[in-house]
Amino acid sequence: MCKILSKITGWTVTRSLESVRTGGSDITIIPDLSIEVKRKKYILPNDMSAFWLQCIAQAEKEKCRPVLFSKEDRRGWVVTVAMGDVFPVKDMQYLPISMDVRAFQKLYERWKNE
Repeated sequence: MCKILSKITGWTVTRSLESVRTGGSDITIIPDLSIEVKRKKYILPNDMSAFWLQCIAQAEKEKCRPVLFSKEDRRGWVVTVAMGDVFPVKDMQYLPISMDVRAFQKLYERWKNE
């Protein structure tokens, strides 16, 4: 995941040790993004809900956009972001929207130019 994010953002991305020690974001070097990374053999709907709530809570602490990268075995990465970071909505700001890595790359380019 770090290699993929490095390619997308141009930053040298590494996993944050703080995420293990204190529960911070998994990747913190990319400005304005609070990134959580989850990988499991199978990801159930309840897992995704818990992952997303964790991602939101961490992003609020860091005053950043929540971004969740998740991957099941033998499947591609799925990127989940908040609806409010894609569309101008207020009452459903943290409703999750999922996409593949290529779509996230385009979204990230848009965010960089804002």
